[in-house]
Amino acid sequence: MTTARSVEQLRDGTRDAAFVRLPLAEADDLDVIEIGRDPLTVALPATHRLARRRFMTPADLQGQRIVFWPREQGPGFYDWVVTHIYGGTLPDITRVEPDTEQMVRAVARRAGCAVTTRSRASLLSARGVVFKRFAPDVPAAPLGLAWRASDSSPPLRRLVAIARKLSAR
Repeated sequence: MTTARSVEQLRDGTRDAAFVRLPLAEADDLDVIEIGRDPLTVALPATHRLARRRFMTPADLQGQRIVFWPREQGPGFYDWVVTHIYGGTLPDITRVEPDTEQMVRAVARRAGCAVTTRSRASLLSARGVVFKRFAPDVPAAPLGLAWRASDSSPPLRRLVAIARKLSAR
């Protein structure tokens, strides 16, 4: 589920807590803790000149055609990627796809390159696509647990306590 949809369900009360991509945009009514980080990776056509690289850098993506996802699915995380990978300037987005699977399919059709997280990439494979890690100095994407600030139910308090304990490690 997208971060935006999870936040919507938190606000309408159909969800008590949600795992989300951080940072959250306009979420003053929610409490959030960072629970981990997910390294970013790049999906490239296997024939791309960068496909032989061991590691990618943000500079490698300058001037490349990019397949991206809709900003409204998670504006905070979208902006975070634009800042940390593209230096705050929108890249040459050639296609917008609704999810990572569709983004990877577009990469296989040579529509461009796509940035995703290592956890998502590990679940996907597509003929003609290679995934390359970013260099170790590139920040990993923050993951969080979010819930309504006004909710103090005992099960939710226990979940948050467990999440805080695990994230402290």
